[in-house]
Amino acid sequence: MTNSLTQAAEACLHHRAEWLSRRETPCTPEETRQAARQYIRAHETVQALSISHRLDGFMHQHGAELAAILAPELIHIRSLPAHLQHRALDRATHHLRDALASWLAAGNGINHEGCAVLNAVGIRPDKASRIDSQQQ
Repeated sequence: MTNSLTQAAEACLHHRAEWLSRRETPCTPEETRQAARQYIRAHETVQALSISHRLDGFMHQHGAELAAILAPELIHIRSLPAHLQHRALDRATHHLRDALASWLAAGNGINHEGCAVLNAVGIRPDKASRIDSQQQ
C-alpha cells in the first residue's frame, strides 16, 4: 500500500467521523450536507487510488500477456498519430469491457477481501451519506 493511499484512507475516516458528528449534533442541514459530500469525495479518492494501485500491480504481473491478447488492436500503436492511438485503446477497452461483462454474467464472484484499505473504509460510502449529501 502506498503512502498516498494510507493518507487518503486516514482522510476518509476523518471525514466520515466529521459527517457522523454533524449528523448527530444539532447543526444546519447545510453543514451536514457539506460534511457528507466531503466524506463521499474522500471515499472516491480512496477507491480511485486503490484501483489504480491494484491495476498497476496486475499490469506488472500480466501486462505483457494482456497486450499480447489485445495485439490485433494495439500492434504498432507507438507509431500511430495520437488520435489513432486513442481509437486503438478505445477498441481494446471495448474488448476488456465485453470480457469482464461475460465473466460476471457467468456468475463469477467478486473477491474484494484482498484490499485491506477498502475493507477498512468500506467498499462504498455509507448509504446515509449519499442521502445526506443530496438533501435540500
